[in-house]
Amino acid sequence: IEGELGSLHAMLYRTWREGSTWDEGLALRDVARHRPSESLKTPTYLARDLALAALVVHARDWLSPEEVLREMTKDARFTVLDARFSAFQKRNEGVTSLQNVVPAILRESMTFLGLVDRSDDREAYRLSRLGRELVRGESRRRESAESSFSHLTLLLGDEMTLLSGLELALFGVAGTLNGEPVVKYSEESIRHALLRGYPLTRFERALARAKLEMSEDLRTLLSSFSKALGKVRVVRSSAFVATGDGKMREALLELPNAHDLFVYPSPKDGLLVREGVLSKAIDAALRAARIDLDSQTSS
Repeated sequence: IEGELGSLHAMLYRTWREGSTWDEGLALRDVARHRPSESLKTPTYLARDLALAALVVHARDWLSPEEVLREMTKDARFTVLDARFSAFQKRNEGVTSLQNVVPAILRESMTFLGLVDRSDDREAYRLSRLGRELVRGESRRRESAESSFSHLTLLLGDEMTLLSGLELALFGVAGTLNGEPVVKYSEESIRHALLRGYPLTRFERALARAKLEMSEDLRTLLSSFSKALGKVRVVRSSAFVATGDGKMREALLELPNAHDLFVYPSPKDGLLVREGVLSKAIDAALRAARIDLDSQTSS
């Protein structure tokens, strides 16, 4: 019986986390919407994610709905969540505010599912033993599927233009998280974008247009590419004399016109020929230094 009840709890939990028939973001959330055309999916699923995350962080503390909401605002995803709820309220009737969603998640859904315990005054909540077990099981499934949210990931908002989304994807790897578009970033993905000629300013402009906030980890990653290791000088050359021998290299550098012929500094195993120097001048220099030209020299 215990095993069957455990499976039932897990099924109800997954249905609540993934489904949209019951939606705390709707004023009439207890009215069943039988036809697909009557279904209106709000960003409530993300509010559930953030509320659960807040309760997990404070697993031993009693939190009021206001305190849970305050903890949710510290999450990097909250900016997207807030913007999405505001957009849904403007476009649709019957969508409640985010300030009403969090109490509904705690007092109605989580309490009914047995995910939380309530304080004696019934005004504060914390994860129950069942809630902790279900959340741990879900975390293990997410990790095995490599779909956990990273601080180097941007959750793309509904209001974003296609152009901004594509520009943000230039610097990372586009994918989905719980069915939502995301872009994951890494040192390798940023370096690859820079090698293709995309400056970081382009990423920053796209981020500003999309009205998204960077996490501190992502900000640190980007700033690391702004710190120069040092300065280099680009010198034009027309050829490379591969000596492979220190004595031959020194013999060429001791020629009176070496400065006019070769770039200095040059690699240790040879000398770069200055741009515009004719091949016959190099031939003459080699003869003067008593060095033979290899017959297999590339033209």
